[in-house]
Amino acid sequence: MSWRTICAFAAGALLLAGRGGDNKPSTAPPSNDWQKADPCALLTDAEAATLLGVAQVTHAREDLAGIGPGCTWKATGADASVGVLLNQPANQDRDVQHAKRRVDVAGKPGYVQADDGNYRLIYVDGGPAWIQFSGRSAKKDVPKTYECDRSVPLPAKMVRTLGW
Repeated sequence: MSWRTICAFAAGALLLAGRGGDNKPSTAPPSNDWQKADPCALLTDAEAATLLGVAQVTHAREDLAGIGPGCTWKATGADASVGVLLNQPANQDRDVQHAKRRVDVAGKPGYVQADDGNYRLIYVDGGPAWIQFSGRSAKKDVPKTYECDRSVPLPAKMVRTLGW
């Protein structure tokens, strides 16, 4: 066998070895390009509807100028919504100090700012930026901390999708 043939086989083997997994390219931007991320792609309509306890939601991109990209999912026929905003808080220390409690979100610190049973507000320090995850459920009369506790898997998925 010639060197050329051996190199071609080796290159082919390396190429095939690198194609493990589901072969789907990542849609997440590099972690330092968080402002280019599409927050509406971080949560599906089905995930938002399940979280809100409704049959159907619609979503819309709602960026905040000078702050960051955002998206809101609103329930159809109910007063319920979920919001995601990617940003770098101006006063991170205040957000940490005034947190009601801390939760683990895919290995990142999450700071619960509000959780009255129906409303949730969690700030997640993702590293390059923060995820502000908020919303109000259609479910009523639920125990305090209910919404944040059951919501944590969604911002955790966002952290992983963003590669943080």
